Amino acid sequence: MIPTEISAMTKHPSYGDKTPLLKQDDTSCNHSKLKKNASTPSPSKFESLDFDQTINIYTISDAKSRPRYLQITITRWILVALVGLSTGITAVVIVHCVELLVQFRVTRLNSQLQHYLGRGSYYNEDEIRKYYHHEVSCFDSMLSKFGLGGIYSFYMGYNLCLVVLSTMLCITLSPMAVGSGLPEVKAYLNGVRVGKFSGFRLYFVKLLGTILGVASGLVVGPEGPIVHLGAILGASLTKTRKLEDWFCRNSSDLKISVGVRNENSVKHQGDHRSLLSYFRNDLERRHLISIGAAAGFSSAFGAPVGGLLYSMEEASSFFSHDMLWKTLTATCIATFCIASYYGSLSRYSMLSLDMGIVDSSLTHLKEIPIYFVLGTAGGIVGSAFNRMNAYTNKLRKVFYGTILDREKLLIFKVLESAFLSLLTSFTMLSAVIFTGKCRPGEKDGEEFRFLHRYNCPPGQTSELGILLFGSREESIKEILTDPENFSPNTLLTIGLLVFSLMVITFGVALPTGMFMPSILTGSSLGGYAGLIIKKYYMSSIHPSDFSLIVCARTIGGLLSEGIYEELIQLREYPYLKHESKPQYDIYTAKTVMSAAVTINSEASAGLIEDLLLEAPHNAFPVIQKNSGSYIGMVRRDQLVAALENKLYMDNPPDEEIILSGSNCNLIDNEESNLSNLKNTAFHVDDGVYRSFADWRPTTENTTTLSWVNGIVVISIPPLERFRFIDVGSIMNKSAICVQEESPLSRVFDVFTTLGLRHLPVVSTDGTAVGVITRFNLSDAYIRSKLSVKYCT
Repeated sequence: MIPTEISAMTKHPSYGDKTPLLKQDDTSCNHSKLKKNASTPSPSKFESLDFDQTINIYTISDAKSRPRYLQITITRWILVALVGLSTGITAVVIVHCVELLVQFRVTRLNSQLQHYLGRGSYYNEDEIRKYYHHEVSCFDSMLSKFGLGGIYSFYMGYNLCLVVLSTMLCITLSPMAVGSGLPEVKAYLNGVRVGKFSGFRLYFVKLLGTILGVASGLVVGPEGPIVHLGAILGASLTKTRKLEDWFCRNSSDLKISVGVRNENSVKHQGDHRSLLSYFRNDLERRHLISIGAAAGFSSAFGAPVGGLLYSMEEASSFFSHDMLWKTLTATCIATFCIASYYGSLSRYSMLSLDMGIVDSSLTHLKEIPIYFVLGTAGGIVGSAFNRMNAYTNKLRKVFYGTILDREKLLIFKVLESAFLSLLTSFTMLSAVIFTGKCRPGEKDGEEFRFLHRYNCPPGQTSELGILLFGSREESIKEILTDPENFSPNTLLTIGLLVFSLMVITFGVALPTGMFMPSILTGSSLGGYAGLIIKKYYMSSIHPSDFSLIVCARTIGGLLSEGIYEELIQLREYPYLKHESKPQYDIYTAKTVMSAAVTINSEASAGLIEDLLLEAPHNAFPVIQKNSGSYIGMVRRDQLVAALENKLYMDNPPDEEIILSGSNCNLIDNEESNLSNLKNTAFHVDDGVYRSFADWRPTTENTTTLSWVNGIVVISIPPLERFRFIDVGSIMNKSAICVQEESPLSRVFDVFTTLGLRHLPVVSTDGTAVGVITRFNLSDAYIRSKLSVKYCT
C-alpha cells in the first residue's frame, strides 16, 4: 500500500480538474478571501525547453569518461560547418528552381502577348529561336487564337497550379511549413517547445512549398522560409539517435516500442557514447538552430555579418559569446555557396541589392528635412502593414476557428489560396495589358528589349511588365539604381498594388516571406516620391536616394513594430521578453507560484505510478525523506524511465538514504556499478517519450506506456508497486531555486536569463512550497494574480 505520510494536496488553478496525490500543506493564504470573479487563464498547451543541464550521478560518472575536450570541440565545429553548407545548398536549390519556373512562365507569356497583340507585325519567329532557344510553340499559337481569354487562362492557370500544389503539400503533410517560420524560430529560441519544429518531412515540404509559392507570382519572398529552413537543418543535426547507433555498434540506447513491454525488452546503455550524442539536448540544439537561422539570413541577403547580428539581436533570446565565430563561419559558408552558384564573388545572395553606378555627389543640407519626412512616411507604411495584416490574420483565425470539420477546413484553406492566386494573377496581367506604359529601349540591350516587350511595339519595353513579370530581385535593382527609368505612375501603381496584395497574402496557407515584397513596396513608393520632388520642388536631388531611404525605413517599421511578436501572440506561443516590468519589484515569488507537488528522495513504485497518472506536471521537487528539505528536481520522463528500467533499490527504504547511486540496481542484472546505471533512467534523451498507443491496463508481468491527456504515464505489474526507487540518484542536483519572498522582478530575470523550464520556490526553512514555470510568468497569468487582493 502507499505510505501513510503521503496525503492529498491542495488544488491549484493551473493543475486542471484532478487533484494530485502527493504531500503538500496549504501554506499560502485563505483563498476564500480572493475575489470570486477573478479568472485565471488556462495553462499553455506548449511546453518549455530546458536549457539548464541536468547533473546527477550519471552525468558525473560520464564526465569522467567523456572524450577529450578537443574531440568535442572539433565535432562542434564540423556541425557548424555542415549547418552553413546545407543551408547554402538549400538556398541555391530554391534560387535555381524558382528561376526555371519563372523563366518558363515569362517566356510563354511574352510569346503569346506578342503573337496576339502584334497581329503578326510584332511577331518574329527568328527572335523567338534566338532568345528563347526553342522553336515556336504550337501551344502558344493555339492559345493566341483564343484571344485574351487564352492568355489569361494560361497565366492564371499556371500560377494557380503552383499555389494549390504548395498549399496542399503544407496543410496535408506538414502544417508547420505554413508561413515564414520566423515566429516559430523566435519562440523556440526563447525556450518554447514548438511541436514538430524539425524533421525531414518538414524540411522537404517547406523547401518545395517555398519554391512553388515564390514562383507562383504571389507577392511573397523566400527570405523568411530560408531562415526557417536553416533553423530546421540546425535542429536536425542534433537528432542523432540512429547515427549514434551506427557509430557505436557495441552499445545502444533503450529501444522504445509502442504499447506493452515486458522485462526482457529492457536494455541499458553501455560505457560508450558517440561524440554526436553530446549534442542531443536542448542547449546544443538551441545553438545550432540560432546558427542555422543566421546562415539562412546571410544566404538570403548576402550579409555574413548581418546574419550574425540578426541572430544575435532579433532571433535569439540567448546568445553566448562563444557562438560569435561559429555563427560567422556558418554565414560565410552559406554566402559562398550562393557566390559559387552564380560563379562570381560579386553576387553572393538570393536578393542582390547591387545598385550599379549612381551619382556620388554629396547631399545638400536642404535635402535633409525631406529625408526626415520620407523616412517617417516609410515607417508609417511599415506600421500600417503590421496593423492591417494583424487584423486580417485575426479575422482569418476567427473564421477557421468556427470550422470543426477537418476536411472542410482543408478545403477552405485551399480555396483561399486559389482565390488569392487568381486575384493576383488577374490584377497584374490586366495592369500590364491595359494600363502599362511602354518606354523606349535605347538604353536596354537587344535581348532585354525583346524579353520584356510583352504588349509593346518592337524596340520598346513594358515598364509594368519588367517589374511584375520578371524576377523580383531584378525589379528592385532596377528601381534602386535609377527610378527615373520609370514613370511616376508606374512606380505608384507598383507600390500600392504590391502593398495591398501583401496585406492579404501574408498569412495564407503556404510558405511566405515578406522581406522582398516589402522592399519592392518601399523602393517603389520612395522612387515615386523622389521623382515628384525632383520634378516640382528640387531638381538637384537624386530619386534613388529617396527610394533607398523609404525602402529601408519601411523594413524598419515592419520590424520595430513587432510583426513577428504579433504573430507569436496570435499563435499563442508563451514568449517571454528578457526584461521585467518595474512594478514587479513590489511583488514576490509567492504571488505567482503554483503550489508544489513534491516527492520523497525514496519513493515506492506504486506511489510514482499514481503520481504520474494524476499529476499533470512535467517535473517535481524532491525533498529529503526525514527533514522535508528541498534537495533537487526530477522530471516526469526520468521517473518513467526509472520504472521502465526497473531501477529498484536493494536495501530496505527505511535505511539511510544514499544519493550516490550505489543503492540501486537493475532487476535483470546482478552487478551494481555505475556502468549498469548508464541508461535512460539517468540521462533521458529528448523525444524518447513522445508517442504511444492509447492507454491499456497492465497485466501481471507487463509494463505499459501510454498518453493520458497529453502526458506520458506508465503502468507497472502489481508486484512491483511495493519496490522502491532512489529518486535522489536520478534527480537534477543543480536545479536552481528561489526564496518565496524573492522579488518577482528578480525571479523573472533568473528564469528568462538562464532559460529555465522549472524554478522551485522554497521557504526560509528550505521546504519546497511552489514551482514557477513559463506559464506563471506570462503577462496574462501575472495580470490575473495581481488583479486580486493578495493575502499574507
